[in-house]
Amino acid sequence: MLRLFSAIQLGTLALTNRLVATPVPSRFSHGGGFLNRSLILEYGRWSSYGIGLIISEPVLVQPSPNLAKPGLSADAHIQAFRNLNQCLHEYQSQCLPLLQLASQPEPMLQPTHWPNLREQLLFAAWRAYAAGCPGVVIDANTGSFFHQMRVSKQVPPTSRSQLLLESIEAIRGWLGRRFVVGVRLVVDDLVPDGVSLQESRVLAHELVAAGVDLLDIVVGRSVAPIAQFPGWQIPLVAGIRSIVDVPLIAHGMLGDPWIAEDMLREGCADLVGLETAISATPHWPIWARQQLERGVEAA
Repeated sequence: MLRLFSAIQLGTLALTNRLVATPVPSRFSHGGGFLNRSLILEYGRWSSYGIGLIISEPVLVQPSPNLAKPGLSADAHIQAFRNLNQCLHEYQSQCLPLLQLASQPEPMLQPTHWPNLREQLLFAAWRAYAAGCPGVVIDANTGSFFHQMRVSKQVPPTSRSQLLLESIEAIRGWLGRRFVVGVRLVVDDLVPDGVSLQESRVLAHELVAAGVDLLDIVVGRSVAPIAQFPGWQIPLVAGIRSIVDVPLIAHGMLGDPWIAEDMLREGCADLVGLETAISATPHWPIWARQQLERGVEAA
């Protein structure tokens, strides 16, 4: 059986395959935080070709009327996400909104501001729940507040992940175990003053203890000249796999279905992130299955 097209559980959520459309900025969002109908149709198109899970482009949890991004900062946003979920369910696909606290001015990093930020994130998660989303993913990628906290010299090392962990525990406590909570986590910035893999291994363990069901493993947007080739991020994912037992999403030019299939069979990761492949070639799932099945028949 092809591992890439086998079912998997994320907590209580059943997925039909291991293919994940991970966040890419679209040209379909507009100001006010409301999902554009064109974005819903785009996600629906990906699902119709066989994507099992979509992690949305960043969804703002704070009002930002001038930014062309989706939002869940107000109850008025719920209906559009409900429409999205209804569209995807026709194809047995699921969507997890990527909740983003955007990076803030340095004074906002101080603990006195944390309760308000945690509340904004918590209410955004509730709105996703009210819209029928089976869960959310919290953005701790480059450009997010949580990544900013991890690399800030203004925050003591012992406190840099405190708000993230508290937010996860709050969401879990309010919405229960059936609601999936994931984190899109930078595991290495690949620069001397950035996040390191060792720090991320510790944090990954803490995140799982706090109730996380899924980790989307990403590499920071480094400006250093780094050789990139198909599967180049797999060793970093394997470094997290060795200490946690929740499903992991891997990235790193995995558009070759044989590389993706081998990675899953070796157990380095559990799902394949296809942000570039799926946006460039929406029918990639159909093509990949054909390639793999032909290879199996030839063998």
